[in-house]
Amino acid sequence: MFDDIKQEATEKLIKVKLYLSGIDSGNSRLALVSAEFQTSLKGLFFVYLYGIFEMTVIKTIRRTIDELNSADVRISECKRELLSLILSPEYDALHGVGENKKWPRRWDISRKLIDNEKLDIVENLIPTDGRNIKKDQLESIYKSFGNSNPVFPRPEIQGYLDELVRYRNYIAHGDMLPQEIGRNYTVADLEKRRGSIDELCTYIIDSYESYIVNQEYLV
Repeated sequence: MFDDIKQEATEKLIKVKLYLSGIDSGNSRLALVSAEFQTSLKGLFFVYLYGIFEMTVIKTIRRTIDELNSADVRISECKRELLSLILSPEYDALHGVGENKKWPRRWDISRKLIDNEKLDIVENLIPTDGRNIKKDQLESIYKSFGNSNPVFPRPEIQGYLDELVRYRNYIAHGDMLPQEIGRNYTVADLEKRRGSIDELCTYIIDSYESYIVNQEYLV
């Protein structure tokens, strides 16, 4: 059900591992490349790895929504937490609407609940504040689905994710050069971080696959 997402994430993370092995000038094709350039490659690791992590989360959530929409269940059968997703278009319609339309918009919400429609969640909905994905964003996603699992497989992985997002943003926004960040890490340091994000990606995919397979979205 989620195997293709897991396979894609695994393949990309293996390529990150190869990327890191190429930076090790002891036995790589980059042996003749300047030390400064190799240091830059270490910094760019954070941009590379975050992209894979974000892709994995987004694809997992979209697949979860697709499975929910295909589950042939009605609103009343689902956890109440899912209402934040089910009624997302109606909630959005309330934002900034004039006084003359506020009550009709509220009636739309009531009508949807009374009619007890089948699930039809917006496919590309990602229930976060739109910022880079860290603990708060993961918690927002889990809460919106009524997924009661912890957001991290191990507490220490949160620190690696915070670091990943921080340095990715420093580079993307021009606050720091890749070599300024890369000089603080060995290849072994970065491989440890790659392994932790790999673990987190697998955990998130497994968590939402279990949520669907075990019908944890039902009351």
